[in-house]
Amino acid sequence: MKLDLNSPTGRFSTFNYFLFNILINLLPITKKSLHEFCLKESNDLIISFEGLIGILKFLNIIVEKNSILYLSKKIKRFENDDAFCVWLIKALLDEIEKRKLQNDLFPIENIKFDIPKASISIISVPLDLYYRSLRDFFIELKFWSRPPFLNNVLLIENKYRNLFENVIKNRNASEVWVNNKYRKFSPQILEAILEKRNKNGILAENFALAYEKKINKNHPLRKMIELISRIDISAGFDLVSFACENSRELDKFIEVKAYTQGKKFYWTRNEIDKARIFSDNYFIYLIDIREITKNDYIPTIIRNPYKKFMIEKEGEMKTEILSISGFQ
Repeated sequence: MKLDLNSPTGRFSTFNYFLFNILINLLPITKKSLHEFCLKESNDLIISFEGLIGILKFLNIIVEKNSILYLSKKIKRFENDDAFCVWLIKALLDEIEKRKLQNDLFPIENIKFDIPKASISIISVPLDLYYRSLRDFFIELKFWSRPPFLNNVLLIENKYRNLFENVIKNRNASEVWVNNKYRKFSPQILEAILEKRNKNGILAENFALAYEKKINKNHPLRKMIELISRIDISAGFDLVSFACENSRELDKFIEVKAYTQGKKFYWTRNEIDKARIFSDNYFIYLIDIREITKNDYIPTIIRNPYKKFMIEKEGEMKTEILSISGFQ
């Protein structure tokens, strides 16, 4: 039976009351009888009835057999609402992962790194159309929020970022392409994505992150330096940092390229566009994998690579990816 995950869920207090004051005392009961009971209780319960049932079924807290609802797992009362919210968030994310709904709920091209807020944002169109129960319930749980005047964007609360990243980090780009879900990624771009995910790419990104933190060891906002490429693959850069000691907002954008012989790298159209936009605040770090274990190794750093490589090559950009080599 298909779950209804597109109905209003109401407030968190309504969910709490519905679960602990009604269901635990009445189940097992037919859905019709439960609805009739809620009619006498409150208007909020009736408005959110289908949404609440959908969320509880999604979490496998209740099951329906032959039109009768049963409690399928014992739910303890938590010390406070905050603890219960955290438990619900983790349970919902676990269920999303088990049901392999990441691509449906969080399409890879819809996940962005919000530079001014230093947080993850999601374009919420799939949630708005098909999963409003999950969208609204996560808002009630304060897992994410809607920024003012942006009706199709959700911002992940920073304290839950690790939980969110764990759910989506193992999504395989090749599976996304094979399933024809996101046709905007050409084979060349897909190849670049997969190259980033290979062993050398990961080693180079981790080295670049450590290097940036090292050269900014006295910066008061050092903790904000981070890799964002594993979340936002369309950002056009891998790492956000600070251009100088006086910077108080993220203003250095670093694309990391690994090599093992000869300074050569592939540059995508998206990365080139971002290099043009950020100009002197955009850097390429060329990392020689053979050298990264040396304590004194300094990567090749190219500031404003658009100015260095693209002024004379703009007419050559006939594909989505460009090979750059033969430079000092």
